[in-house]
Amino acid sequence: MTRLAAAIAALLLCAPAQAQLDFDQGTNIKALMADLPPAPSGISLTMFRQDPEGMTVAFTDRQARLHIGGATRLVFAIKEDRDLLPDPVVFDMDMAQPVGPYYEFSFKDIQGKMRPGARYYVEWSYQRSGEELKTGGRSAELVLTANPS
Repeated sequence: MTRLAAAIAALLLCAPAQAQLDFDQGTNIKALMADLPPAPSGISLTMFRQDPEGMTVAFTDRQARLHIGGATRLVFAIKEDRDLLPDPVVFDMDMAQPVGPYYEFSFKDIQGKMRPGARYYVEWSYQRSGEELKTGGRSAELVLTANPS
């Protein structure tokens, strides 16, 4: 049972006064939340594909309408998945742009850095105006083919 689940169970099983006392003595909600996966309401990777000219990476922002007028910073890297070795970064990008529901990036200059048959993935983080950088996640692997169509 995770710490968050234990804390919720304790709240449900305890008298309200006792539960309040426990939280007043220093229960750190942020530490309990650290065990949870990223919220589904953030920015998600919606496309990672090989194109004839290179690669395309796209993200969807489910909360864009709540942040109109602000800026979104996307930080991501395309990495090669290697067994027993550190995964090298093939391409990385750190870009701020106006908030929108969809962001798409096409890369034509990285194809020569990638090998057919190798496995690649995307790791990303994002930041909205006035907020800290949040971890977005890691994509599923994409196996590069010799002749994409």
